[in-house]
Amino acid sequence: MPTDSHRVSVIIPAFNHGPFVADAIFSALGQTHKRIEVIVVDNASSDNTAEVLAAIKDPRVRSFKFSRHNIGAVRNFGAHQSLGDVLAFLDADDRWMPDKLERQLPHLAAPGVCCVGTEFAGIGEPRYHKAKFRFGTLPEYRDYTRYEIALENPVALSSAMIRAEDFRKIGGFCEHPDFLYIEDWECWLRLAQFGAVRVLHSPLIAYRIARSKDRDRRSIALAGIKVLDRQCELGFPAGAPLEAAKGNVYLTVARACLEQGDPRAGSFYYSGLKQSPGLRNKLRAISGLLLCSLPHRLRSALLELYYSLPAGRAPTLET
Repeated sequence: MPTDSHRVSVIIPAFNHGPFVADAIFSALGQTHKRIEVIVVDNASSDNTAEVLAAIKDPRVRSFKFSRHNIGAVRNFGAHQSLGDVLAFLDADDRWMPDKLERQLPHLAAPGVCCVGTEFAGIGEPRYHKAKFRFGTLPEYRDYTRYEIALENPVALSSAMIRAEDFRKIGGFCEHPDFLYIEDWECWLRLAQFGAVRVLHSPLIAYRIARSKDRDRRSIALAGIKVLDRQCELGFPAGAPLEAAKGNVYLTVARACLEQGDPRAGSFYYSGLKQSPGLRNKLRAISGLLLCSLPHRLRSALLELYYSLPAGRAPTLET
């Protein structure tokens, strides 16, 4: 089937994103691929989101109200309303580049590919996203296996494109509260049972980045272990691959504990050091253990200094 014949349903959940949601919608409507519909699900917003949506008169836009704070349920509701054969997800505070869909669709049609994402450019508070050092010329894309996705989530949700039939086949996003905020990673892992997840090395989305000061990430990070346990029930191999994936989760939990002054940070860094593969993760664990040995005030000051560096001027330090 020619890629321009695909109808793409764009699913946009919105919760109190009145200042941004119009930009998100118009970035979808302005795509060079024209066969689209935009489904906006207002998740009981208390700001001016409803007024912003009412002012958009384009017939390609349909909006719904849905009162469930579980974001997986909101996205599933939007997908259930869709008419397209391809689903693309866009958060209400992000934006797409005009040719995003056009460039992704041929890759989704490639044999063995079940999901296509892209890299992103940071907006909002990009100083909290540190550019990675890269050497040489990158290929056009990279295909991720299920094991590689268990090690890290390679797909920014606002970049994801999936065939609607595949999304239905896996049952959509898991709505269990244990997976809140990591439901996308859990979804890609289930999807990767049936093919590769491809990420284009082009920044085709503008992704809003903020350092949340009011969200305790410890419980979110610990839920990663439950995600991996569920994967075991679905046939993910036990042994070294699983242990390596859990080691990565321990490093994420350790970082969250470090930011909260939680004394468990050291033990999680030590677990990550033992189980995580690769030099980069070993250095993350060692640097984290060194930070844990410092007085709390000095440790906090060093983290703040790191976050204050201009974006793109510092290597990624994911302790």
